[in-house]
Amino acid sequence: MPKISVVIPFYNCPYIQYAIESLISQIEKDYEIIVVDDGSTCYAELLDPYEKYIRYFKKENGGTATALNEGIKQAKGEYFTWLSSDDLYLPAKLSKQVQHMESEQADICYTSANIIGQTNKERQNLFFHQFNNYQDFLMKLSRRCIIHGNSVMMKMDVFSNIGVFNEEYRYTHDYEMWLRAALHYHFYHIPEALVQYRIHEGMGTNKYKEDIVHELKKLRRKYIGRFDNGII
Repeated sequence: MPKISVVIPFYNCPYIQYAIESLISQIEKDYEIIVVDDGSTCYAELLDPYEKYIRYFKKENGGTATALNEGIKQAKGEYFTWLSSDDLYLPAKLSKQVQHMESEQADICYTSANIIGQTNKERQNLFFHQFNNYQDFLMKLSRRCIIHGNSVMMKMDVFSNIGVFNEEYRYTHDYEMWLRAALHYHFYHIPEALVQYRIHEGMGTNKYKEDIVHELKKLRRKYIGRFDNGII
C-alpha cells in the first residue's frame, strides 16, 4: 500500500506530461499517481508514455472537485495531495512534506509556491506568507485564499471526518475545503516553495473570473465571523 496518493485532475491540458515528470522525479518513492480524466476531448495521448507510472480513471466532465473526489475514492495511500495537470512539484516536495507531517503528527500541512510561465521558467514568489501567530493565519485565511491547493498534504482520515471537496463550488472548492478544515484542524506550514504554479492563457482563473468572484462572495457569507475568536 502506498504511503501517499497524488491525484491529478486532467481536462484538455497540454502540460500534463510535465506534471507527471515532476512526480516521477520525486525523491520520495512511496506514492501512487492517480490521473482522473474529467471528460477530456484532447491531449489524452500525452498520457500514453506514462501508462506504467499511473492509475488512470476516466469520467464525464463535472469539474475539478468531482475529479478530486473520484481520485480520493480510488486512493490507497495514508496521505492525500493533488497536482494540477499544468503545475509542477519540486523533487523534494513529497519527501519534505511527509517527513514534516510525521515529525509534527500533523493532519494537514502546506508549503509555499512559485510562479512559472509556459516555458517552465520561474518568475516570482507566490503564496509565501508570514504570520504573527496562528490566529493571524486564521484571520488572513478567512479573508482570502492564502494557500495554494497543490501545496497541501492531508491525512486521508480528514475526509472521513469532515467530508470530501464540495462539488457545489466549481472554482473555489479548494478554498472552501481549507476553511472547513481549519474549523477542526491545525494547518502546519513549510515556508519553502516546493510547488510551481503555472500562469498561462488557458488557465481557469483567467477564463472564469466572474464565476470565481461569485463563489468567493458566497463563501464569505458562509464563513463570516467563524474565525474571529480563534478555532484551534
